[in-house]
Formats: sequence, C-alpha cells, structure tokens
Amino acid sequence: MLSTIRDTIRRIPKGKVATYGDVARAAGFPPSEAVVQALVVDGKRRGAGIGEALMHEAEAWAALRKLASTALYTRIDRDRARMFYERIGYRLKATSHLMVRA
Repeated sequence: MLSTIRDTIRRIPKGKVATYGDVARAAGFPPSEAVVQALVVDGKRRGAGIGEALMHEAEAWAALRKLASTALYTRIDRDRARMFYERIGYRLKATSHLMVRA
C-alpha cells in the first residue's frame, strides 16, 4: 500500500496514454527509498529518451525528499526493460515468484 506521499511525474493523455510515470514512498520498503510504481512509454515512442527523462524526474523527486535510493520492479520476461534500467545504472537486487492458490 502506498504511503500518503505520492506524485505523478508526467502524463500525456491524447486519447491514449503515451507516457506515464509514478513514484512514491511505499510501505514495506526502507524509509529512505523511493519506489517507481509505474513507468510506461508507448511502443512507438520508445528509444527517444522519454523513459530515461522520466527516470531522471523520479530520481529528482527522491532527491528533493532526501531519499537515498530509488527502486523499481520489472517483470522477469521484460528483457528490453531490464536492459534499459541496467543501462541507466540500476542493478538486479532480487527476483521473486508469484504464488497463487485457487
């Protein structure tokens, strides 16, 4: 669950969301860590620097609040996203498994 501190970084709505970013302080994370909750760039606009700009904005949001680090989750099957985050300085910390019982 998100804490009460939550900011929308940027939305560009033109019938369809082209880019979207959200960063917050989230329960269950170290109190000095910002968590990027969502980062989406429309497939047609990928590779144009929009994702990197959004991540810089998220990191600036965290710095203004004196948070020491920024974290995010990306699905294991999203290799292109993982490579993007690694290219801009993020490193794999852990993996997880989704468990369900019906």
